[in-house]
Amino acid sequence: MTQQESKIVLPLRTSVDLFSDERQPSAVARAKQAAVLHDQVYVELGFLEVTLTEHGGLTTWTPPDRIRPEQIERARRPPAMGAPMMIAIGPEAHPGEPASKMTPTLAGPISMAYGAEWHSEVLEPLQALGVDFLWTFATGGGDISTSEPIGEAIYRQNSRDSSDELLMPGVNTFRRDFIYKSFNRDLAVARDIGAVVQVSTLFEPMLQRHGWNATGATALEIAVPNLAALEWEQVLAFRAHPGAQEAREMLRKFERMAADEEPQDAREYLLGVSQRVTDGLMTTISDRSIHLPRAVAEEAAKAGMSFIPFVGPFVGTVLTAAELAAAQRDETRSGVAALMMLRAR
Repeated sequence: MTQQESKIVLPLRTSVDLFSDERQPSAVARAKQAAVLHDQVYVELGFLEVTLTEHGGLTTWTPPDRIRPEQIERARRPPAMGAPMMIAIGPEAHPGEPASKMTPTLAGPISMAYGAEWHSEVLEPLQALGVDFLWTFATGGGDISTSEPIGEAIYRQNSRDSSDELLMPGVNTFRRDFIYKSFNRDLAVARDIGAVVQVSTLFEPMLQRHGWNATGATALEIAVPNLAALEWEQVLAFRAHPGAQEAREMLRKFERMAADEEPQDAREYLLGVSQRVTDGLMTTISDRSIHLPRAVAEEAAKAGMSFIPFVGPFVGTVLTAAELAAAQRDETRSGVAALMMLRAR
């Protein structure tokens, strides 16, 4: 039986803070994670801009062919929190002619401001490389019609969440609405495609409610911390490696094992994943009878994840050429070798 291909969606709404929050992995890092961990990557088109105050806000979507360079720049440098915002409307005497009188409808300090687009760092480079795993879609700026099953599913979930007093209690109404409506929309789109969606930390309250699936992303960040610095060609080389699928399964397994230990908080979970990654790679190496000199094994135990088979600090200093060649012959097609190829860059 052919293994079902895994799919992931890179949306706009639930990815907004990737583009401006330095505490998040960068947008291009998230895209490279997706390409490493999944067979197919679906990317949402357009430019989305979100600006909220405590009293309301504005969300606008620009089609791909109308995105301007200054919008891309604004996605990386949104307005500062607390900056003044005002929305005003007025009638045009003629189409395209500025209104002679504008009436403010909303004013206040900015509480949330985001811009999101995948074109400049993800779509354009990958399309130039002619990859076959990239797919695109657009959902536009307005609500998805309830005449479509996906729109009806979003509407029903939004209705349930709007009246749920236990969902994000104490959070400003407009912020709360943006979070649950964005999450419900992107989750429904992903399910319609048969894909997973990986959201940023802004949407964790929704992720906690709907459940979490082991995608391998956390384990990958630990196993390959230099992923964001890799060129796209290096990510493509991993995808072509015969051990790539095994590597994906290993990373998801490490996350599931850490989650099964019922961690109390995020830090404990991350430490658990880190330990599982270290233990898992070491066990895999041991199970496959990759024999290293005793001195190397002792140093590896001390170094933990700093020990990288075949490409780490011990190569060329402790391993003999014959030992290295024998180990490489056994492991060049394995999941460990695929991960180590990414680590080696």
